[in-house]
Formats: sequence, structure tokens, C-alpha cells
Amino acid sequence: MSDRIPKPRLTLKDKTRIIDRLTKELIGIAADGTDDMSDLEKRLLKELTIEAEKPEVLWVRCGDSDSYNKFDDLNEAAEYLKEAGVTDKLHQCMGGMTAPGFTSANYISIYWGEDPKEPTMSRQLMKREFLDLRMVMR
Repeated sequence: MSDRIPKPRLTLKDKTRIIDRLTKELIGIAADGTDDMSDLEKRLLKELTIEAEKPEVLWVRCGDSDSYNKFDDLNEAAEYLKEAGVTDKLHQCMGGMTAPGFTSANYISIYWGEDPKEPTMSRQLMKREFLDLRMVMR
């Protein structure tokens, strides 16, 4: 068993096509009058939409003395965090996470964002992504 987090194999275009198809199916379910969209279907649609719109770059900064570094995936970010001395004793917080040596205002900033000259947060790590990162850090 590998500790690496698998890279997504679908392109943004592929994900968009899948979401469009699922959206039409889910809307069709609601429109035919026989069944309303369930909460589960709504959550699934929201989750798929977030996945399809996931930006390409993961920004990481280990405390105030570091600058923002960009990575293509969680595996690369995990390697960087290990090199910076971060252990798997991570706790998710607003805007990132804390770890021994990186607490309070000196926390680890980690988020998905666009790839401009200046890092811009599009969204924080989802709980699933955070747990995957912790697993790889072990």
C-alpha cells in the first residue's frame, strides 16, 4: 500500500462534463414531479462542483518567517512540510493548520488558490484533504 495520495486523473474539462451530466440527471429527477432532490443528492452535486472548480495550485507557508510556496498537489506539500520539520501532529484551524512549533499567529497557512504572482485563497482544504495530508505525513 502506498502512502502517496493519488493524483486526480480527470482534467477540469472532464470533471465539468461529468457535473453537467449529473446536474441534468438530478434536475430531471426533481422536474418530473415524482421525486424531489434529496439532501444527499444536493450535497453530492455541491461536492462535485467544488471538485470540478478546484484551483490548480496549493499554497503553503510554514509560519511567519516563511514565504508562500506553491505546489501542484498534497504530496508535494507534505514533502515540503516534512523538510520544514512539521510532524503529523497537525490540527486544522481557520486558514490552515497548527503543529508543534507552528501555533497561534505563527500557524501553517495552506489553501488552494489561483496561480497569480500573489497567492489568493480560493478555498481551504476540505476535511478529507486534511486527513489525507496527515496520513501522508506519518
